[in-house]
Amino acid sequence: MASNPTRQKGGRAGLPKQAPALAIVVDTREQAPYAFERFPVEIIRAGLSTGDYSLAGHQSRAAIERKSLDHLVGCLTVGRARFERELDRGRALDLFTVVVEASMEDVARHRYTGRMDPHAALQSILAFQVRYDVPFVWAGNRAGAEYVTYWTLQKYARELRGGRLKPRPWRNWWGWGGVEPPRVGESRVTAYPNEGTRAQRR
Repeated sequence: MASNPTRQKGGRAGLPKQAPALAIVVDTREQAPYAFERFPVEIIRAGLSTGDYSLAGHQSRAAIERKSLDHLVGCLTVGRARFERELDRGRALDLFTVVVEASMEDVARHRYTGRMDPHAALQSILAFQVRYDVPFVWAGNRAGAEYVTYWTLQKYARELRGGRLKPRPWRNWWGWGGVEPPRVGESRVTAYPNEGTRAQRR
């Protein structure tokens, strides 16, 4: 995480005034961050090892990866190896979701600039969901993806507070000081105080 994260307030339109602000961490490399103007949030800009959005204090447990349709298709072609490493890191978290600012129909109708065949693109995405146990949410558009991002993190925080969220057995390195097994394309794992272990990014 960056040493000097920046903070700003989001909006509250359409939500109860008493709703507590959700502290959302936005990766400093995120080039088109959501403003969350419709939601009660505190935005913290800081570096994330995995994903584009997370919760303050839980960056090693929960993350959302945002994808525009053009970026997603690019990640299935020239950026495929890097994207697979990201998915492999993500499956070690309690929560990791890829939120797409488009629909499956947009892919099927080739509403993107890349030359990849729509059927091949969808087949790759479905294979990744199975291979890495990571869901892809088709949010329809950017506003829908912002909605999904906020409410997914909000539900995670609520379940965590209520004690209803339990780590999966194969992820029990988190919180018990175990060692995370090496991930695809990565040879080292490093322990961080109070954060369990996580693979270093190359």
